[in-house]
Amino acid sequence: MNGAEEPVRLLVVDEAIAGGGLERLGRALIPRLAAQCEQVIWCLPEHKLEAVRAEVGAHDRLILVSFAWPRGTAGRVAAGLKRRGDALLTRVGLRLPQCIATQLAEARIRRIVREHRVTCVHYAALFDQPFPRLGVPVTATVADVNYHPDWLERCLRNLEVWSRRATKLIAISEFTRDEIERLHPAVSPRLHAVPLAVEPPQPASRHGRSVETALKIYYPATVNAHKRHGLLLRAAHMLHARGFEVQVQLTGGETERLRDMTGPASPAVAECRRILAATPEAFRNRVQALGYVTPEEVERCYAEADVVALPSSVEGFGLPLSEAVVRGKTTVCADIPAFREQARLYGFESAVTFVAEATPEAWAAALEKAGRTARVLTGGVAGFSFERWTWTDVARAQVQVFRAAAGSASTL
Repeated sequence: MNGAEEPVRLLVVDEAIAGGGLERLGRALIPRLAAQCEQVIWCLPEHKLEAVRAEVGAHDRLILVSFAWPRGTAGRVAAGLKRRGDALLTRVGLRLPQCIATQLAEARIRRIVREHRVTCVHYAALFDQPFPRLGVPVTATVADVNYHPDWLERCLRNLEVWSRRATKLIAISEFTRDEIERLHPAVSPRLHAVPLAVEPPQPASRHGRSVETALKIYYPATVNAHKRHGLLLRAAHMLHARGFEVQVQLTGGETERLRDMTGPASPAVAECRRILAATPEAFRNRVQALGYVTPEEVERCYAEADVVALPSSVEGFGLPLSEAVVRGKTTVCADIPAFREQARLYGFESAVTFVAEATPEAWAAALEKAGRTARVLTGGVAGFSFERWTWTDVARAQVQVFRAAAGSASTL
């Protein structure tokens, strides 16, 4: 911290609504925020605390706390009564109003604010959380505006509320900032674009495997319509029909449901199931749909892949693109603004194959070409400027936003 600047005592409210990339973001960024602040209090669901504590280690300026009220407090008693009431009413098809849980959660956050003399509260990922009344400036990170279809309407309504009432909002790319401004122009003076960063892996993880008979394609993404898993499956099946021994590896939320033809399914999962059902068993057996996996498993999937494929129609940032390139992987991605922005940021536009057409034919051609030349990129990570924007830079930029929020007269 610069001694001439006002110290920031930051509370990060991390409800862990979504796993995968958002979890990796928090674990990379928040310890670095702590290095830039007087104190960071990271509020997590109780079941996440031990795993996060073990992963991030000890930091003098970082305190981990639970959403759960401490034992012996009135809040703990009230939360217990609420759970019992829910359990009883569920038996007759009823539930207590959601506002009760919201009020308990806000009361818990207000208590943490008082106990730790917090100067700014930051919501790590904005979805449909009601705007809180906490008596201090409130900020939030917006990952993108292309929410899951089940959440879309209420999340967009909620974004409008936060755009009016939050002291500051942080978008994770210039593209996402532009999308928010298009929806809510009045938020522009309080909206800041702070791109994410990529963390180079340990040296042992930078080396891909040699190309064997099978072409291994890896796609890390939760199954949503805009992630276009169906497009990748159709393209991979085309390659298989042409004689390529292709293998597709999928990780991320809902991917484990793709091979289960009977369980509940979102429209995006149902589409993938229909595609797979229409393909021969020999191809279906080459699709590994693993669901959420550990960071170590993600590293293994990157290391084993010949090609990383990223067919999304839209991304708020799309961190797997930089993750793939920094690991020296041959990468094929959709030609969308967020991916172009990343490539310019780090200078790797020439190292990635951008596919403009969202057709199985175009993707099959791009994957076939990539598969025939799959290699660890010449020079590995040294060929690109990943040091020009790091997680430390992200933390510094965000802390400036928090400092400005804490110094503002409004505590909306």
